[in-house]
Amino acid sequence: MNIYPNNTTSQFVTKLPKHFELTGDWIVSLKEISVPITIVNVAGGTYMFEIRDTASGTTSERQTLPARTHVSIMTIIQDVNKLIKAKYGITLKQQMVHGR
Repeated sequence: MNIYPNNTTSQFVTKLPKHFELTGDWIVSLKEISVPITIVNVAGGTYMFEIRDTASGTTSERQTLPARTHVSIMTIIQDVNKLIKAKYGITLKQQMVHGR
């Protein structure tokens, strides 16, 4: 991270182990990547939600989650709650269920 401090888990630049000089037309591909399953990435402007009142059938305006790298689903829920609390003054209850 010292070489490229703006790197994130979803967008990064890397330094190759040695210098390559290619001539002509080349197609380069990624051979292997390892991504921890504990990270959920939310790209800016791509993940939205609405609140629907099932009794009246009304739907809130669409809310967009902020861009952020999450370490668990709980931080996504926290971001959703922050948006709902700022807009409507309420907080949704959350409960983690373990097992099958």
